[in-house]
Amino acid sequence: MEHLTRRYTAEIVRRGGETSIEQGFKASALRREPLALVDRRDGMVVLHVDGWRYYSRRVGSRAAALSYLCGVDDAGPWAVRVPGAITAVADALRWVTPAEVVKAREAGRRVLRQGDIYAIETTQRYDTPSRWVGEDVRADPDTGETVTSHWWSAYKRRLVHHPADGRKHKPLEVPYPVRFVQQRTLAPGRGSGWGAGD
Repeated sequence: MEHLTRRYTAEIVRRGGETSIEQGFKASALRREPLALVDRRDGMVVLHVDGWRYYSRRVGSRAAALSYLCGVDDAGPWAVRVPGAITAVADALRWVTPAEVVKAREAGRRVLRQGDIYAIETTQRYDTPSRWVGEDVRADPDTGETVTSHWWSAYKRRLVHHPADGRKHKPLEVPYPVRFVQQRTLAPGRGSGWGAGD
């Protein structure tokens, strides 16, 4: 299990995430508590750490926790930050899955996924036109415009992935009318702001 912890910790670092809590009650006695694997299921893991993070002499220490849902897909290892209270793969999956996806599955509609983008079956009226999809923002190499890394071609009925780091997902063929939603995650760095996973 140590190899999994090392593998996913490296992926979290690559994505700009925090991998330990510097904890203690005084600046002179701080130590780093690293992420540890706390649950493993269906090829995914949850890495977690909690403790008392030292902030300053004035503020002192406060309870803090970090959790990441991690796995491997066709583009390689991935890691998304989830709330620190989550320590089980099943709970993390429930948290990252958008409500629209849950409702669509319960209604018997088809749902496909490419990375952090879900393709939900819809009616012809709501079919998504060709466009960039999601919030994984980068500059387009041809135009320099800010775009996302997932491109949907309504003509070809295909979602393709063009990430800045070159770690592409396989094209996703979607033969039915579709609308897209993005997975829910927390920003990977210190703090708990919302962000996009990939």
